[in-house]
Amino acid sequence: SRKKKWKESIKLKSTNVTLLSWIQSMLEGGALGFADSVSEIRFPSRQREHELAACLQAPYKPVVVNWTPERCAVCRWVEDYDYNKIIICNRCQIAVHEECYGVKSSETNGSFVCRACETPDVEHECCLCPVKGGALKPST
Repeated sequence: SRKKKWKESIKLKSTNVTLLSWIQSMLEGGALGFADSVSEIRFPSRQREHELAACLQAPYKPVVVNWTPERCAVCRWVEDYDYNKIIICNRCQIAVHEECYGVKSSETNGSFVCRACETPDVEHECCLCPVKGGALKPST
């Protein structure tokens, strides 16, 4: 099967230019912080690929956090705004901002249940970090 070159398939919304073309133009314009060279962007070294693959295979220790209802479990901010209220799960007491979690308090009718508590028989795990529990929500 052919490996998809994601930097060539993603297009910038405003200009319809591929991500790779945009990065190349930024590098040619003297932008710093993208990469040392264009070849580094297109062809990561085999050694680097093996190092990254080894990191993914290594086991990690889960991180257990004590979640508090005073702070948003996503952004960790305490502030509560009229347009972005902190809502608390009725079952596990996890607190999240509406915008951080992608729900509106008007949709919950005062009875918010987080997505992890909606299906308690399924063990939920974050695919991005080693933190156990928290404000888990589905990703695509």
